[in-house]
Amino acid sequence: MSHLSILFLTTILPDEGRGQSGGEIVTNHIVAAMRALGHDVRLLGYGRPGYQPKDGEQLVECRPIETRVAPWCAMFWLIRALLNGRAYSVEKFVGRAYRNALSQVLGEKHWDYVILDHAQMAWLLPCVQGLRLVHMSHNHETALYLEQAGAGHLLRRLIFEREACKMDVAERSLADCSHSVWTLTIANAEIFTALGAKTTVSLPVPPMTLPKDFCCGVPEYDIGLLGTWSWGPNRSGLDWFCNHVLPLLPKDINIALAGAGADDLQGRFSNLSVLGRIPDAAAFLGKVRCIAVPAIAGNGIQIKTLDAIAIGRPIVATGHALRGIDSIPPRVWVADNPLDFSNALQEILSLQDEWVYDDWGTRRQEVFIATLKEAL
Repeated sequence: MSHLSILFLTTILPDEGRGQSGGEIVTNHIVAAMRALGHDVRLLGYGRPGYQPKDGEQLVECRPIETRVAPWCAMFWLIRALLNGRAYSVEKFVGRAYRNALSQVLGEKHWDYVILDHAQMAWLLPCVQGLRLVHMSHNHETALYLEQAGAGHLLRRLIFEREACKMDVAERSLADCSHSVWTLTIANAEIFTALGAKTTVSLPVPPMTLPKDFCCGVPEYDIGLLGTWSWGPNRSGLDWFCNHVLPLLPKDINIALAGAGADDLQGRFSNLSVLGRIPDAAAFLGKVRCIAVPAIAGNGIQIKTLDAIAIGRPIVATGHALRGIDSIPPRVWVADNPLDFSNALQEILSLQDEWVYDDWGTRRQEVFIATLKEAL
């Protein structure tokens, strides 16, 4: 394969120092793999306040991104989205600074590929016409917002129904204008094919890369949960676990909850420790006897499920948490109702502690690299 110049247009530059979202982890995996294949990749995007770009990255500007930390910006984005007829989640990333930075980069050299990372970057389509364009879809956003519209009060339903409608327009445009659409699951690839995509590729993104000398430590907690809990679909799974599974567990079972967005649960349950952001996901998962992945909403792939499987600890997960993942090892138990989920956790904890390291993550990484190589 010849050396390619690839311009990767993303929303937010992945920040390893603050604990990454699933989307940032996926972006990191793809960019790292393309560079490992020998390609020149320039990553363009916003940074959170204080972010310092790394080699191969170009920072558009630092700005708040998450709605919860920028309420006044959120109000501005909402008003502008209504005036411009865009989805709110798209309008958050629209800006003159990004257009100017993109124009400058496009003028520097010939780019073999331009990758629009996330459907929220569809607003850049007029700027990249005539280029060999790939859309990297992390989720089928239309379905995601329709799902969230199905729960809650009337205003919430109207807001999310509008978001779904606007994202449908964006995703259809991306399917139509792109040379290819890359997805994280076969199901989403089929959706984009139905939307008119010329070609689709399902990328089996790998789990986190573990150090060669990695070993699970002495367990400090019985059960561990890890996620970005400020993200609506993740939070719905956490609420399901706390409201329906946790009350069925004995009080002497200690549970650790890691990841941003769950501070409101601090002190709510006597046997639940809310840790917030953690510096090392692998170290955390290695120090729990069992990992719980109670996903009940969302689409695309569950990144934290991949990481949990790679660690080697026993896992109890809902069927929804395993969407898009094949060759699931026997240490993963599937339970879709609270009683079964609780019973599975308790049965695992009654067994002798076991840590099974295998090559599941390595094999998935190899398939991922081969698939990406063929896609390019």
